Amino acid sequence: MNTTGETVVGFEFAAILPGDGGVFIAKNIGFYNPDREILRIRENGTFKTGDGFNIDDCHRLIDFYKECISKNEDWKTFGFRFKETSEYKNIGQFYNEVKEQGYKISFTDIPESYVKGRAGSGRNIC
Repeated sequence: MNTTGETVVGFEFAAILPGDGGVFIAKNIGFYNPDREILRIRENGTFKTGDGFNIDDCHRLIDFYKECISKNEDWKTFGFRFKETSEYKNIGQFYNEVKEQGYKISFTDIPESYVKGRAGSGRNIC
């Protein structure tokens, strides 16, 4: 029950950070402002394990991604906490850490009458 005495139901919201978050798509490139070196690293793929792998390039790209994450207000909800960049041996380790932290589940109380009203009318609850 809420403070007015009405029965409430818990509702779950989930947020998931997708892929690279669109850092390199045209509409976002000006906001994140990757320098020429970051663009070179990404274009040449020197951050990827295998032939041409360069750990310094990998770390530089990870630092750039960390900066991007801190610039985006929507992503602050995740509360990311990353290791020191030098601790990553490859980009996959960083991506896994983002994936592990890039979600949030929160709950809010919604009056039961609201849920029943929306469901009874065939409309979405949200």
